[in-house]
Amino acid sequence: MVMLLGLSAGAPQMFSAESPLSIQAAQPAQSCTGVVYDDAGEPVIGATVQVKGTKQAVNTDIDGRFNLGNVQPGSTITVSYIGYDDASQVYNGNPLRFDLSTKENTLNDLVVVGYGVVRKADLAGSVSVVDNKAFAAQPITQASEALQGRIAGVQVVSDGIPGGSVKIRVRGSNSINNSNDPLYVVDGMVRETGLEGINPEDIASIQVLKDASSTAIYGSRGANGVVLITTKSASKGDSAPQITFDAQIGWSNATRLPEVMNAKDYARGLVDWYGIPEASLTNYLNGSDPGTDWADEMFRTGLTQNYRLVLAKGGDTTQLYISGNYMKHEGTLEGTDYERFSAKLNAKTALTKWLDVTVDMQASRGVGKGISSMAVGGYNPLWLTFNYSPTMSIMDENGYYNWDPYSSINANPWQLLRHAKALATRMYLLAISTSNSTSLSN
Repeated sequence: MVMLLGLSAGAPQMFSAESPLSIQAAQPAQSCTGVVYDDAGEPVIGATVQVKGTKQAVNTDIDGRFNLGNVQPGSTITVSYIGYDDASQVYNGNPLRFDLSTKENTLNDLVVVGYGVVRKADLAGSVSVVDNKAFAAQPITQASEALQGRIAGVQVVSDGIPGGSVKIRVRGSNSINNSNDPLYVVDGMVRETGLEGINPEDIASIQVLKDASSTAIYGSRGANGVVLITTKSASKGDSAPQITFDAQIGWSNATRLPEVMNAKDYARGLVDWYGIPEASLTNYLNGSDPGTDWADEMFRTGLTQNYRLVLAKGGDTTQLYISGNYMKHEGTLEGTDYERFSAKLNAKTALTKWLDVTVDMQASRGVGKGISSMAVGGYNPLWLTFNYSPTMSIMDENGYYNWDPYSSINANPWQLLRHAKALATRMYLLAISTSNSTSLSN
């Protein structure tokens, strides 16, 4: 960590009525550091920390910490965050700690509703808001996971495959023959590909329009609800560049699997109840051949890696936000994984006093490997895993896959899994350029 120490020269002498002459040395500017917590004791991410009366401000990092350079002792430091009361302290040279309190009345908060924003007090429709703070500490790999279990009336169903398809339903299904997918709008642009390719770490907030009022804005396309995504951008006044690097590593395992018989017990059942001769199952009955534990062969410990690098720099006229993300998710089912590369650029600049230009670009490339879907019925590898006979080996002495001679007419699950591998590559590019002009009056 590099600490910048700024020095400011003040007047070396001061005169007062009580003393003919008094000399006072100006205190040098220092780096003001500290941390911001909410009323539950959790660090607040993205809170605005500002030197009162100036444009000098920064945002807190993932641990709720901040670092303000060139701050004079005695300056007032203020902290603000949506949904919480502002807090302020006088900087005395020591690290500061802020504990924010939740606002009891948040009806003046702004909510995005299509063409603009309105106050909650003036909002007549049914709108739910999910702030990025709600899922910042959760190791999610897809943007759709940020909605799962957080909004009433919104169901998120995944096929369980890394990078697989996700169904989002707002207040159930409305049509039998037509699509029931909601309309997705990212930074004001309609997105036909849903939430695929969006890095969850780049999301600032999610709004879901759930009632018929959404059709007044988007027409029939909003009949199944509207999901509005607002992505992050640099804040005005962040003069010093901020570089953030996040790394997440996790493991996942299949748990609470059905308990099935081992080879010895299954062999005894075949003899006693199916009439199979003991001579053909001797090795399994005496325990010399352990058979095949299909669940052990099919499942594994999946490793998830997620890395993110962000550069944010703000100023009075130009703000810049650049982020890059790499994520790899190994599924708990053998041979399934998903890899994603994504990047985002957001630049805002004031060309003149009356013209502002914003450029926003998002690019993503995802590669999914493994079985593409889980069929319903006998050709589902998971169904076969718990129904296939353990009194057999996966392959014979000639290298061919064995089939269950007793309880199934389908190929063994390992064969289906290894030979049903699919490679799916999805690439997305979204570029938005907007300008905002303001008329100047004499």
